[in-house]
Amino acid sequence: MAEVILLKCEGEYKNSTSKEEGLTEDGIISIQVHDEKIVVNGVSIPKSSKNDFYMCNSVEEGYCYQKSKHRIEFSLNSNSVRYEKSFWGRVDRITGEIFYVDSTLDLKVNDYKQQEFRGRCESVRRVF
Repeated sequence: MAEVILLKCEGEYKNSTSKEEGLTEDGIISIQVHDEKIVVNGVSIPKSSKNDFYMCNSVEEGYCYQKSKHRIEFSLNSNSVRYEKSFWGRVDRITGEIFYVDSTLDLKVNDYKQQEFRGRCESVRRVF
């Protein structure tokens, strides 16, 4: 059984809505990297069946998770009658830099909110 990589990512959130632009605050994202899935702040995304050269931000299916020697990429799209929700991100495995975007569009009132996160990740050990 492969070891789970635990990442603690510290950086800055930029929160935007259709009414306000660019309010920022410091924050932390936790990521669990498994062979067959990734868990980003509690949201689990299974591994994509595409090859390692496939880019997750151009995914047509509802989810994507790819892990290569140089980067980790993930995305998830969820649409309903009222909401379009998507998030995607990438972690550079060499530098530890992370970029992550979480956005929601309310189709009923044509309103959106978006959260961007930029920072740096480091591997942490389990406490137990």
